[in-house]
Amino acid sequence: MPTLHLHLRDGFVGERVVVRVGDRVLLDEEGVRTRPQLGLALARELEVPAGPLALQVAVPDRGVARALTVEPARTPWVGVSVDAGGALSVVATAEGFGYV
Repeated sequence: MPTLHLHLRDGFVGERVVVRVGDRVLLDEEGVRTRPQLGLALARELEVPAGPLALQVAVPDRGVARALTVEPARTPWVGVSVDAGGALSVVATAEGFGYV
């Protein structure tokens, strides 16, 4: 099984985050909070099925969600941030994220 590197990055202030692929819950984490000095709240390596995946990320307390199709073999790094307006930004990339 391929590995998906999930990074919850900027803008999280202690809320619950749920990540799914179809009906399967990959992550259900309470109290997600960004560490401002790093710009990172949480990093997890998740085993996922091969092939394109319909990834869904939700912050239920804010009532926001985003969906993104990713192919872990090509873009195994997924970064999720909350912008100043409260919207989710989700990006998939072939390269890892850098932190100080």
